[in-house]
Amino acid sequence: MKFGIIGLGRIGGNLSLQAIEKGHQVVGYSLSQKELDSFSQKGMVTVPTVNDLVNKLKPPRIIFIYIPHDDPMDSVTLELMENLESGDIVVDGGNSFWKKSVERYTDFKEQGIQF
Repeated sequence: MKFGIIGLGRIGGNLSLQAIEKGHQVVGYSLSQKELDSFSQKGMVTVPTVNDLVNKLKPPRIIFIYIPHDDPMDSVTLELMENLESGDIVVDGGNSFWKKSVERYTDFKEQGIQF
């Protein structure tokens, strides 16, 4: 299985390492170049932008998000909506306020993207 992870902190990073150890291919994105370098050395395909992450995955794509809520999440979900296709799947593993998650669900659903 090949999937993407946005946010390589404690949760996203550890989930990625476990997946790689089990033979899965992970494409990762982080704002931190230090995290990208570290995970690249551990077998992850790392990318400098969300758009690059989307382009490294074949449809139907699965992308997990483990980043802080509010502004960072708003920015990432907007960029994903501009680049993903119907049939793709986005999983918010962060701590977003549930009403914001419902709004994002509605926005993604309009494009045929599962959230």
